[in-house]
Amino acid sequence: MSTALPERTTTDSASAGTTASSAPVTSSASSSAGSSASAVSNTTTTASGTGTGNGNGDGDLAARLSKSCCTSTFDRSDKPIARVPSGSTVMFETNDFSYQEWFESGELCMEAVNRVTGPLYVEGAEAGDALDVQIISIQVTSAWHANTNEDNVSPCTVTSDGQIMLSERLSIPVDPMIGCIATANTTFPQSTLAPCYPNGGNMDLREIGPGCLVSLPVFVPGALLYIGDLHAAMGQGEAFGAGLEAAGEVVVKVTVRKNVKLPSPRLLLPDGQIVCIGIGSHARGECIKQAMLVLIREYHLTSDEARKYAVARVGLRYGGPADNIILAVFPPPPSFPPPVRKASAAMNAIPSGKSDP
Repeated sequence: MSTALPERTTTDSASAGTTASSAPVTSSASSSAGSSASAVSNTTTTASGTGTGNGNGDGDLAARLSKSCCTSTFDRSDKPIARVPSGSTVMFETNDFSYQEWFESGELCMEAVNRVTGPLYVEGAEAGDALDVQIISIQVTSAWHANTNEDNVSPCTVTSDGQIMLSERLSIPVDPMIGCIATANTTFPQSTLAPCYPNGGNMDLREIGPGCLVSLPVFVPGALLYIGDLHAAMGQGEAFGAGLEAAGEVVVKVTVRKNVKLPSPRLLLPDGQIVCIGIGSHARGECIKQAMLVLIREYHLTSDEARKYAVARVGLRYGGPADNIILAVFPPPPSFPPPVRKASAAMNAIPSGKSDP
């Protein structure tokens, strides 16, 4: 969701217990929509499809980050909730506190909007690395329709077969995605609402769903990963400033790639397409530049080949409304061997079998 900026606020486990139950809502689709949370039948979406039940394999998790440990900023001074080695699978519980409070009180609490869970410390991550976050599954535990223009919010019923009931006769499939994902930067605390940053933020990209690999730049030791602002479904670009806002459980695998310097987040989609993300006033040019660099540096195309391939294969999409975000999306070309570096004139002058003096 995108709206005005809030002040920093963190909800501890004591206060969180007064606004939301920690247990998932498992009412049937016939439950009344007048309850304080939407009716959900534990719908889990994975890279391979939608199913019911937990589906998260808690026994295989290195850590589970509680939704009560939430914040409205990305801040390098935040104490990590958990610390895990690279290659670990972890779960982030995300919250819908602001929508429950809004529904019950009739007033939107700006300080509660877009709270994210975290941070997670990933061992071995250092400045100049990349953190790969593989989205394994997203389980929606509650969903809401929020209309900030008319200042109202209402719970949505989610059925056991993965349908969101928009009315008694109209439904759509659950299509969950992560609105807000970021590492911490070296600067001041950054808002989880707007703008977006080289380390991520409230990008609201519907591409960040099950099966997506999100690569984030690392700026501080441990990376300090935050996740939140789930949507049960959302149109491309979040045209109305909100999707079907949701709480849930996100299972991810986090892996450090050493000495991989990214200018901004990058995605690898389940169908193999690469997404370079441009953010800010020069977003269009920046995402195109990144795409060209990927083709030249990682697939070893010549500059001429890269331009011709980009003209034919690179497409542009809009990101979320929190900032000027444009995506360059393209299928990977064949990968060629790195070019052979030509020996310098000085090296060529050294007689064979003799050492450089």
